[in-house]
Amino acid sequence: MPDDSLEGLRRTIEVGLAQVSGRLDVIIQRLEHQAARTDEHARQLGELDTRLDELERVTVTREDMDTRATRTIAITAVIVTGIGIVAGAVVAVGTAALS
Repeated sequence: MPDDSLEGLRRTIEVGLAQVSGRLDVIIQRLEHQAARTDEHARQLGELDTRLDELERVTVTREDMDTRATRTIAITAVIVTGIGIVAGAVVAVGTAALS
């Protein structure tokens, strides 16, 4: 009789350990899957960070556009002024020559 109760206890412990072992296997599998997902996310984040760095190097900002527009207007104004001065001089020389 004591052997039966010990055998029953042993069986109960073996079943319990098998269940715990099975659950640990599931937890380990989930942790490995989560680690793989974390690695993949880290890789994707690195790629996106690289793409962002490249875009930031070549992107024209609003301030850059305003600076370019201001410079273009200033250059155009100087050219138009120069043309006006040359045209005025030509008209003055032409008028003087005709008089």
